[in-house]
Amino acid sequence: MYSRILNHMRKELLPDVADEMRNTDDEMSVAEKMKLWGMDTATEQFRPDDDPNHRQDYEKDDDDDPYSTILAGYTELRAFLLEGEEYRWLLRQLELVRDYGNEGNSWLRVHRHVIRSLPAQPRRGGDSFSMSLCLPWQPREFMHEQYGDSGCIVLLGDVITISGSTNNAFASTCEAYVLQTWPKHGAFVLGSIERAIHPTRHTLQEIASNVVLVINFYSDYTTINASGDPLFLAETAEITVWLSIACRASGPRDEIQIGRMDLRQVGDYRNDVFFVGELTLEDATIGGDENESNATCWHGMFRNPVVAHGYPIPSRNPQEQGLELSIDLMLTLAQAFYGVVYCGVLMLKGFSTLLTPTRKENGSVTWHFTFNKSGARQSYNDGLQHSRLHALDDAIFDGARHFVGWSGSAEFLTGE
Repeated sequence: MYSRILNHMRKELLPDVADEMRNTDDEMSVAEKMKLWGMDTATEQFRPDDDPNHRQDYEKDDDDDPYSTILAGYTELRAFLLEGEEYRWLLRQLELVRDYGNEGNSWLRVHRHVIRSLPAQPRRGGDSFSMSLCLPWQPREFMHEQYGDSGCIVLLGDVITISGSTNNAFASTCEAYVLQTWPKHGAFVLGSIERAIHPTRHTLQEIASNVVLVINFYSDYTTINASGDPLFLAETAEITVWLSIACRASGPRDEIQIGRMDLRQVGDYRNDVFFVGELTLEDATIGGDENESNATCWHGMFRNPVVAHGYPIPSRNPQEQGLELSIDLMLTLAQAFYGVVYCGVLMLKGFSTLLTPTRKENGSVTWHFTFNKSGARQSYNDGLQHSRLHALDDAIFDGARHFVGWSGSAEFLTGE
């Protein structure tokens, strides 16, 4: 159903050509739509009546043409509906729901909770609503733990984050993910938090385009006070809740955890609505042999991240399981610096790590990641049973999507 609605909405964004007659019910020209309204451009029924005086007036002044008036009104109405930010926003939301389905429920739940909790009208006059979020998140401590006093300037946007689920995940820098998922307000919200993290600040207020964001850091939580239209409040909640999950280290060392956060409304407190974030972390451990777990061999590429469960990831085919990431990020995380063809098969090799391509299909390549947990040298022989590509150009090419995960086809290739 979502796909059909999206197809109709996308087609409406295409320009109409009045004299171009289309043959499908899904695509109709303006002329066809006029016919359905009982006004045929090819007949005299567009004339006001058969009175010669009226006909003469009509011929003198094209502005009196009812069809022209209706067409102009339709054009203005169409532009009003389709060129507004609200239409683009609705299109984006439908795409997210369609592509991510149940796996996008965390993002969707936050959005709906905020929108439904707002009052019908602003309580203090004007057009702005207000919201407060109290999140169990300490970004300053997180950045210090990760990077310490290294001397290099590292921003929150540079942190590598993981979103999705255990079997279907997406990794990118925080900034890239925010800008891709929330193109309208993402840069403003992330930039504000980055500026607030500066150690000399205790609070930060940012104002832009009729929206206000106030950020305060405390010993064990962070508060976000936002004012603006309902869509800004909803996106601010989505972004900051995602940040508070993805930009944190898991509790147990060397373990990956799945993070979820629900917002609980606790009433009014100087703002229209006040929410408290409740975080839930679950271990995402794999078996003793990573080869036994489909799509989870990528866990060995990380130390102790938290996966933001239920947040949007790019749509994929069923066979494209595992972690999607760029080739540069994959090579960096795997510390695989050498591409070699060993005994006729391709491998990407580090000292104690190994990436082997197990599937190439429809512009995507799936890799299997193995590593020596002791830090000792990983043998090339360990990749012979998995790799099925024989040249670097077969696996690394322009436009390729890369997934790290033990592909389903590799199950029956094992041992060959």
